[in-house]
Amino acid sequence: MASGVDIMEQVVVLLVKENPKKPGSKARERFDKYEMGMTRQQALDAGLTGGDLRWDVGHGFIKLVSPKQWEAIEPWAPHFLKSALVSPKQWEAIVETLEAL
Repeated sequence: MASGVDIMEQVVVLLVKENPKKPGSKARERFDKYEMGMTRQQALDAGLTGGDLRWDVGHGFIKLVSPKQWEAIEPWAPHFLKSALVSPKQWEAIVETLEAL
């Protein structure tokens, strides 16, 4: 993240079409609360935990981006969910491009 960006303003980008968590689990219930474009603070307010965010980023289920990056990708965000998946390598290329903004 760029310096000067409040970590709570980071924006959630969903990278999976389906909820990857075990059916019937509390983690699945919490994952269902994610919304494309919600902030980290909104995710926490919705009932997700810091551990959920770390796990889901680490496993490639979501990406946290700066508000400026979100502005650049928001028009294409629905396509992320319509495609099979944005691979981690493809996503890193997108993020590198966005960080240059």
